[in-house]
Amino acid sequence: MVFLSMRDTHILYNGNCPICRFEINNYKKRAQAHDLPMVFQDLNTTHLSKWNLTRDQAMRNLYVMQDGKIVSAIPAFMILWEMMPGYRLWARFLSLPGMRQLVSGFFDRLLMPNLYKWNKHQEGNRFNQKRVPKNS
Repeated sequence: MVFLSMRDTHILYNGNCPICRFEINNYKKRAQAHDLPMVFQDLNTTHLSKWNLTRDQAMRNLYVMQDGKIVSAIPAFMILWEMMPGYRLWARFLSLPGMRQLVSGFFDRLLMPNLYKWNKHQEGNRFNQKRVPKNS
């Protein structure tokens, strides 16, 4: 069990999502290489009550907890990118006037809803594959 500490930055992600997992694995490698105070938590193996989220809510976005505050979506990515060498330029780019709002609009209205739907569909397929019909 991972306990939420105020010293670390905690990242909640969907480890069942191949796209999410690929991105987070890159972040994990960079965090380990630079000894960054980051704790990565897969929503499928974490007690979500500590995040005050349901599983469905957690599947809809990336969440970051830092200093007791939970943020999601582009602001969550910005926190991660600001901490990681090689990504800081992206965080600064999104800090330019209007950029965060523009990228957040695309992310929140198009990218994440479709990724969520795709993951729910994949989850349903995995569930149905596990169910073996009984032959009479």
